Amino acid sequence: MSITTTKASLTNLAGALRPLGITLPDPVIEADRQAEAIDQEISLLRDGHTAPEILASVVDDIVNGRDLSKNRGAVDALVRHSLFHNSGLAPALVARADKLRLDAITAAADDVMAQLRPIVDDAGIAIAEARKRLGPNADLTGTSVPPSDVGRVTAWARAREGLARLPQVITAWHALNRAVHPDAPSTAERVLILCDRLTVEEYEEVTHSNPRDDYLAVRRGSHLRLAGLGEVRARQRRIQDQRAKRQQRHEREQRAYIKQHY
Repeated sequence: MSITTTKASLTNLAGALRPLGITLPDPVIEADRQAEAIDQEISLLRDGHTAPEILASVVDDIVNGRDLSKNRGAVDALVRHSLFHNSGLAPALVARADKLRLDAITAAADDVMAQLRPIVDDAGIAIAEARKRLGPNADLTGTSVPPSDVGRVTAWARAREGLARLPQVITAWHALNRAVHPDAPSTAERVLILCDRLTVEEYEEVTHSNPRDDYLAVRRGSHLRLAGLGEVRARQRRIQDQRAKRQQRHEREQRAYIKQHY
C-alpha cells in the first residue's frame, strides 16, 4: 500500500461525510496530522539534496574553492538522500504513516457508523409514514405533489428528503469500507447495504428490474437498517440460503407431482 493510498482514503471519506454533516473523529484527524509529519520527513529525505538553498551553497563552495565536506547542510542532505534510497528507511516510514492512519480509522469505524445509521433509520420512518398517509403505491421520487393536505404533503416531502440522502450514505459507507479495508473490492450491493431481512423475491425484484433500481426495495417499504462493514456478506448468505431452500421446495413439489400423476 503506497503512502498516498491511506491518505487519499481518509480524504475521500472526509469528503463523503461532509454533505451529511459528519466530520472525521478527532483521533483520526490527530493520527493523520502525525502521519503528515512523517510524509513531510519522507519528502525531505527524498528531495532535500535538491533544495535551492543547498544547491546554491554547494555552487558557492565550489566557486570559492571551499571544502565541500565542511558544508554541513549539503552533507546532511546527501546522507538523508542516501539513507532514503539505499536502506529500508523509506518503506519503514511509509508503513508507519500508513499504520497510523489505518489504525485510527479502524478504531473509529464504529463511531462513524453510529452517525450514519440514524440517517437511514430516519429515512425508513419517513418512508413508512408517507406510505401510510399516501398509500403503498405512492410515488416518492416523482415531482407531482400529493393533494394539498398539510400532513400528506409533509410526509411526502420528508420521505423524499430521506430518500435523497440514502445515496450519500452509500457513498460514505463505501468510502469508510475502503479506508478500513484498503485491499477489499468495493462490490457490496446498495440494496444489501441498506435493507435487512429482504426476502429472496424482494431481492430478485431489484436485481431483475431493468434498468436496475437498487432503491426499489427501499421505496416499497422493506426494512431499512444500515449494514455494518462486515454484515453485507451475511445478508448475501441469507439470500442464497433462501434461494437454495426455494429450489429444494420446488424439487420436492415436482417429485410429489410426478409420483401422484405418473
